[in-house]
Amino acid sequence: MQMFGVGSGLAILIDAIAVRGFLVPAAMRLLGRSAWYAPPVLRRLHARFGLSEGGTEAAPVTVMAESS
Repeated sequence: MQMFGVGSGLAILIDAIAVRGFLVPAAMRLLGRSAWYAPPVLRRLHARFGLSEGGTEAAPVTVMAESS
């Protein structure tokens, strides 16, 4: 049971460092635009509802100074 715990911990550590830290970014760089493929149905949904990670940009807030 103890070896199973150590093996699981090492697997998670290797996954976090090697796979997600080096291999995935390298693959995304090599694939370029084709890494962001979306099926036509999802493309239509995105175009219709305009979902994005950034959200909408807020207008700048202006503060009026008090006059004495």
